[in-house]
Amino acid sequence: MASTPATTTPDETENPRKKTPPLMRNAFKLRETANNSWRAVADRGVTRERLLDSDYWSVVSQDMLPFDTISVIAADRSFYAELLITDCGRGYCHVEELLFKPLMPLLVINDKLPPGFSISYDGPDSQWTVHRLCDGVIMGTNFPNRDAALTHLLDHATLRG
Repeated sequence: MASTPATTTPDETENPRKKTPPLMRNAFKLRETANNSWRAVADRGVTRERLLDSDYWSVVSQDMLPFDTISVIAADRSFYAELLITDCGRGYCHVEELLFKPLMPLLVINDKLPPGFSISYDGPDSQWTVHRLCDGVIMGTNFPNRDAALTHLLDHATLRG
């Protein structure tokens, strides 16, 4: 008679599965208490490749921790990216790209504008801005959309007769 116990299968005797211990409480935390999620606005002209350069993040790297994430928004709304910080310290930050999504360009239509003025999207912080072209004065900023900026311009005292 065979001397193998009835509880083991042939597969277990050939490749026994190693049992790992269960996850301990000190290895399980709320992400918000262990890591940070950062938001960065990349200037116009910053490329996908430049985002992955360690020295691009050198000025702000001392505030970061490994496994923090960075959501990157292009100032001209041309892309959105998510990066994972794999290693960082004073003056350097190594990142891995998790997501890169090119976005449709934001079309600016300057009809209905009085001559000598422009309205442009200046990034997620300044949003829509009204410019006077003759001297470069910013007449208004932080408008949520182009129509609100246009309304502000048309109601401005410099255009009233």
